[in-house]
Amino acid sequence: MILKALNDLYPRLAEDRAYGVPQPGFSSQKIAFRIVLRPNGALVAPEDARLTDKKGKLQNTPMEVPGEAKPSGSGINPCFLWDNQTYLLGRQPTDKADGFGAERFIAFRDRHLLIEAEINRPEFSAVCRFLENWDPTRLTEYTLLEEVGTGFGVFQIVGQKGHVHDLPRIRDWWTQNLPTADAPVRGQCLITGETDVALARLHPKIKGVTGAQSAGASIVSFNDTAYDSYGKSQSYNSPVGERAAAHYGDALNALLTGPQSPRHRIRIGDTTCAFWTAKRSTTEDIFAEILGAGSNAPTETQDAAQRARIERFLRALRSGGNFADDQAPLDTPFYLLGLAPNAARLSIRFFHRATIDDLLARLRDHQRCIETVREFTAVNSKRPPDAE
Repeated sequence: MILKALNDLYPRLAEDRAYGVPQPGFSSQKIAFRIVLRPNGALVAPEDARLTDKKGKLQNTPMEVPGEAKPSGSGINPCFLWDNQTYLLGRQPTDKADGFGAERFIAFRDRHLLIEAEINRPEFSAVCRFLENWDPTRLTEYTLLEEVGTGFGVFQIVGQKGHVHDLPRIRDWWTQNLPTADAPVRGQCLITGETDVALARLHPKIKGVTGAQSAGASIVSFNDTAYDSYGKSQSYNSPVGERAAAHYGDALNALLTGPQSPRHRIRIGDTTCAFWTAKRSTTEDIFAEILGAGSNAPTETQDAAQRARIERFLRALRSGGNFADDQAPLDTPFYLLGLAPNAARLSIRFFHRATIDDLLARLRDHQRCIETVREFTAVNSKRPPDAE
């Protein structure tokens, strides 16, 4: 039921660009730096891609990039036009054996050189020339690279606004050449009910759960033969189509880490909670505001119109009326999902499904429970005899 609700939410979020839901074959990753190149591939300089948040701290910038982040233990597996410094620039980690960084840089370089003629774009060729000529010993020349550490980087051509991986020709090539399993297992998807679909062997990593691995953790995962059943292993024990798996993962990651996550995420103790309505709802926005929407929410509502909506909402709660600002039907489903870290996986602490009407009723009950009952004192009244 959880995965189905998230899969059903995906179309709504994908249509609203404010959520930054990645297109199929792409993922949202936090980028720390960019390698700026001249059209001939000569290095201009690494540039900081981080942005300053409201507290004045530098934060990596979410960007839509081709493919997904690599799971730990995946071996030498270079990304396409983005990666960490080990792959992009050949940085040698201090805790790894000699040659670790060089092997991964060579793999990253060779992957791009192999498809240069096929892509046939001058910007992509500039990246290839840079990779051919880059000397990892030059890393020490740039203090920024030391500062961003293991953060991800991308490529940009000087004078161009976007990044190399954003070019339409390159995006089209990637979409048409998405890596697929050699012989995918096919079956019925438990989410959509579709039959004879390619099933996901690995489910998407969910990010943004406090205390979980920063690279993401799984909701659905099997790694022991004790869980094999009826000849099925790994995630085929819970067969979900590749498309449905990608959709529920993209939807949940958008709620937890996307640009709109402050409107959908709160903390309750060690539990990270995501909440949403099946249809866009003003009550959904108000719910985020009155609960504080986590540690990243502003302490004061700055938008006068939003402040007025909150006041009308609270007045409606006190009076027992409905919130007239909300155009969504009162029977619109409302969901609350609680997640907690559990090593490389996530634990489901709770999952609650209600309606907007039920939510309003429960908030109204809560409002009554916390009301202050003032003691009545009659003016000029006499004290009772037992008090004298």
